[in-house]
Amino acid sequence: MVGDGTAVKRWILLSAFSLGIGGAAWCQEEAPELPRVTLEGDAEYLRSSGWLFITRGSEPGSATRIHERREFGLDSEGVPAFGATARIFEAHALGVRLESIDQKGTRSSPDDFVYHGTLYPAGREISAEAGFLLAGVDYQYLWRPNEVLGITPHLGFEYWGFSSRLRTVDPGPSIDEKRSFSSGYWLSGVDVGARLDPRVELRLSLLGGVNGADRNFLDVRGGFWIRVVPAVSLSAGYLLQEVRFHTSTNRADLLYYGPSAGLEISF
Repeated sequence: MVGDGTAVKRWILLSAFSLGIGGAAWCQEEAPELPRVTLEGDAEYLRSSGWLFITRGSEPGSATRIHERREFGLDSEGVPAFGATARIFEAHALGVRLESIDQKGTRSSPDDFVYHGTLYPAGREISAEAGFLLAGVDYQYLWRPNEVLGITPHLGFEYWGFSSRLRTVDPGPSIDEKRSFSSGYWLSGVDVGARLDPRVELRLSLLGGVNGADRNFLDVRGGFWIRVVPAVSLSAGYLLQEVRFHTSTNRADLLYYGPSAGLEISF
């Protein structure tokens, strides 16, 4: 009887050990390790609105407020954006993102206006160019309260470089002025992701920064990510960005918005 009991105990221990191995493998399959590196590329199709006040040498009277879609016009453009996230320890990661917004458009202004110390008379045909180079780096922490929800706070720094040029393109006397400068903001915000099923995730991102009462930016975007193979996902969404700056006597409040599509690779 003792021998039989020992055999039963050995069988129970062996079965439990086997089930433990199987259970661990199942858990790994359901909750795989976080990727070490994630690369993302987006194509954004953006429209814009807002205003500029660009002076020459901070001189009083060397600028008037000019409005996009009135004194000058910018066409919708395709905008590239790239990002990368490197996981440094479990849920901790460092992220970088680069976005280049360059828009052009031609319009006849209904009113006189002054840009960078130069008068543009009403009725002149004006080719306008305006762009931002946005580059951010931040620390990210992924928190998963359950198997469906993922919450990622961000804390970092956002650099921006602005450039603009207005030139006449009609038969009249040529007028051509341009201006560029750059600055930065502290960055913070949060991403929220919800798994709708093992291959589909809904994400919402809210990022922003402040460097004074009228110097701030806001980036809001949301959309769907579809995992086509374990390491590759496709995305589709919509974004809204507002950039307000006050550098010396130059001021602006510009809004960009539109759909986006992207590719994400993780390994």
